[in-house]
Amino acid sequence: MLNSLNLRDWDLIMIQEPYIAFNDVTRATPPWRVVYPRTHKKDPKATHAVILVSKALSTDQWEELPVNSPDIAAIRISGTFGRLRLFNVYNHCDHSRAIQELENFL
Repeated sequence: MLNSLNLRDWDLIMIQEPYIAFNDVTRATPPWRVVYPRTHKKDPKATHAVILVSKALSTDQWEELPVNSPDIAAIRISGTFGRLRLFNVYNHCDHSRAIQELENFL
C-alpha cells in the first residue's frame, strides 16, 4: 500500500492496528517518519495507532504531542495558518480508555 501512494498527494497517513515487527517497529518506506504513541517504547505490542509524516514536511513544522495511551498517536502542525492538532485514535469496542485519555489531554 505505501509504495503505491503518490507523495505529492499525501503529507500524513493515519494507520490503526499497524503491524509491529520483531524489532518493535512498524514498516514504513523511506519517505515517511513514523510517529508512535508515547507509550510505544514501554509496550510496543500494545500500540494500536501510528501516524506517518512525509519527510517533505520539515521537522520544524510539526511535533509529537504527549498523549499517554497506546491507542493514540498525535502531532501538532504549525505554520502561517496557526496550529493544528491531529489525533489518530483507536477505539476499542470493550472500553473507552482512549477517549478518556484524549479528554484528559484536551
